[in-house]
Amino acid sequence: MDVELPTDALRSARAGTDLADIAGRYLEPITALQDDDLAFPDPVEFAFYAIYNCFRKYARGDDIPDWLIVNQALSVHDDREAVSRLTRAIDEVGRTTSGNAEDAGPIR
Repeated sequence: MDVELPTDALRSARAGTDLADIAGRYLEPITALQDDDLAFPDPVEFAFYAIYNCFRKYARGDDIPDWLIVNQALSVHDDREAVSRLTRAIDEVGRTTSGNAEDAGPIR
C-alpha cells in the first residue's frame, strides 16, 4: 500500500490537478478493495474512499456529488461525533460565506 497516496491525493485536490499520477496510483488499491483482495477496518475504508472521491471531484473534475464525499468522511466517526463535526463545518461555512456554500472556494 502506498502510504503517501492519501496525502498526495489531497494535495492534488487542493491544487485542482493531478500532481503525482494519483489516478494511476489509485488503480491497484481501488481494484483490490472492490475484489476483496485488500481490506481495511470500516472507518479507514470510508476515509480512503472519501479522499479518493475528493481527488476525483476537485483534481480531475469528475461528477462526484458533494454529499457522497461528506457522507464518507463523516462515516469515519461515530454518529455523535459526525453530527458535531458536520454542525461545526456548516457553521463555519455560514460565517465565511454568508451562507452561500458555492462561494466557499477551494478545499483547504
